[in-house]
Amino acid sequence: MYVEVLYHGTEIARGKEMLKQQKMVSSRGDKHWLGDGSYFYEDDFYAYKWIKDMYKGRFKKDPNTPNSLFDKYGILEGEVRTPKNRIFDLDRPRNKIEFDKIYENCKIKQQYLQRFSDTELADGVVLNIMFNDMWYLDEYDIVIATFKRRSKKYVGNSIRLNHISEKQICVKNPQVVTPLSFCDCSHKVDEFQNLINSLYNAENPKNDNESLIYNARMTRKGF
Repeated sequence: MYVEVLYHGTEIARGKEMLKQQKMVSSRGDKHWLGDGSYFYEDDFYAYKWIKDMYKGRFKKDPNTPNSLFDKYGILEGEVRTPKNRIFDLDRPRNKIEFDKIYENCKIKQQYLQRFSDTELADGVVLNIMFNDMWYLDEYDIVIATFKRRSKKYVGNSIRLNHISEKQICVKNPQVVTPLSFCDCSHKVDEFQNLINSLYNAENPKNDNESLIYNARMTRKGF
């Protein structure tokens, strides 16, 4: 059984309504990374990054103070519970190869040509075809995929781990998720912001503040 408490970034009013109704509201459309569904992260950092990106997209600026972000947006905790055989995990080679074959087959079909041409990234188109037009919703409740964020040039050496993973969980069947409560992450804002800076400035040396945090952490771990 897959049972996890996960994190969903949302507007405060929208989150309160989901808690009141005890039901998630799905995002819909081919432009969503994994198609229609309710999106969650395993890591609260990515949920924070998502609500900050939403704030900047709406208001065209950063929050006046770091914690003022939580006046309009919040991070909802939700429990997802489903049998493991009802997970379509794209990190598994069999599932990813299956996805690839459906993409190759559908992208040349006349009824889907416009949908593929309307979006630069076709992941959501393929998954919506699978779960809305095919039989996948009968057998799977959630889709899991890990995306690679930022590449970095390591000086002096090549390294295979030249990325940071972002795992997304897209709930297709709303019956398997229960909204629990808003998560208070206000005490983590400084940590989250340092992580965001590291993502966006990966090609540059760590700034002094980040170096101090990194060195202190490595010292505690015995490095």
